[in-house]
Amino acid sequence: MAKNILYIGGFNFNKTTASSIRVIENARFLEKLNFNVEVLGKIQLLDKKYTTIDTIKVSNIVADDEDFASNISTIKLKVTSSKIEYIIAYNYPPIAFYKLLKLCKINNVTLIPDLTEWYGIDGDFSIGKGVRFILHQWRMLYLNKQCKNKIVASSFLDRYYKKSNNLLLPFVTIDVLNFKKQQNLNIDAIKFVYAGSPGENFSKDRLDIVLKSFAKVKEIHSNFMLNIVGLTKENLLAIDRVKKEVQFLDQHLNCFGRLDNVACVNVIKQSDIVVFARDVNRVSSAGFPTKVFEAFKYGLPILTNRTSDIDNYVEKNYNGFLTQEANVKGFLNAIQLIVSADIKSLEKIIDNCRSENPFFYKNYMNKTELFFKKTNT
Repeated sequence: MAKNILYIGGFNFNKTTASSIRVIENARFLEKLNFNVEVLGKIQLLDKKYTTIDTIKVSNIVADDEDFASNISTIKLKVTSSKIEYIIAYNYPPIAFYKLLKLCKINNVTLIPDLTEWYGIDGDFSIGKGVRFILHQWRMLYLNKQCKNKIVASSFLDRYYKKSNNLLLPFVTIDVLNFKKQQNLNIDAIKFVYAGSPGENFSKDRLDIVLKSFAKVKEIHSNFMLNIVGLTKENLLAIDRVKKEVQFLDQHLNCFGRLDNVACVNVIKQSDIVVFARDVNRVSSAGFPTKVFEAFKYGLPILTNRTSDIDNYVEKNYNGFLTQEANVKGFLNAIQLIVSADIKSLEKIIDNCRSENPFFYKNYMNKTELFFKKTNT
């Protein structure tokens, strides 16, 4: 008989985010393994009790007057009204997670944290940020260790929680790539794309490094276009750190601003190479970039520096382009190699991305089945 999983978290299904992408992909995968999966997340349902997203039943995790960070009454209702064997809690708020630990113990439910980040303090310090940081440390350093089983996005977290039964699952998809480029690669105008939010002062993605690198490339090569989704050119011109480079790139820089998910995906699909840069720190080491997963899902190679476990999935000059560090020198060299390469070499790398997706679910079936068997021992 199929066992029931309740997958919970602050997934915002009113817009597409990295967490909402992850949970639906994971839930579809788990249903392939004969689990019944229901998701509780943040979603507007109006008069409906639930909706269906890609075959997955999704309900609202809290009532309008409840505090998601501390209230678990909706989860308690689900647990007491139906037989649930597992609760998977995605990066769950510490106070609510503490209550979940007690709820699951009383009701003999296996609680599995799904861990994809180890947050720091983004931007300037404030008292509110400091409190959130302390609570997060409490969850990461103590509460998570009360759970014998964990899903982790990186080997960094796998090593940190080495005493537990861990499933290393950066991302997974059951979809077979059916996207075909509308036109062949144009070697005279290679299209790079960055899609996302770089964070305050480029604290998440070092878009400044990307822009400075392309500005230097333009001094020698002109056969490229850099597409940016998430920021307008006016947004970038307002940042002194990159204003000169944005002005110099001129017609080689196409900024779309914020787009809905469908429009964003269309820009990505019509590009040739996904590009981003990240500093190596605890945050980037503990997580795994959604951008890498999405690039493979749409059959595009990625250009980035080594962080987290990226080099376990991206092989330099086979299915992507890797630099050792997040600096202008490394990205400049990589971009120059790409824009000066022959068309057959680049098309071969793109073909490798389309034919071999390292995040395809069959690569994770055996170890996921073994993980759930161990949860019962």
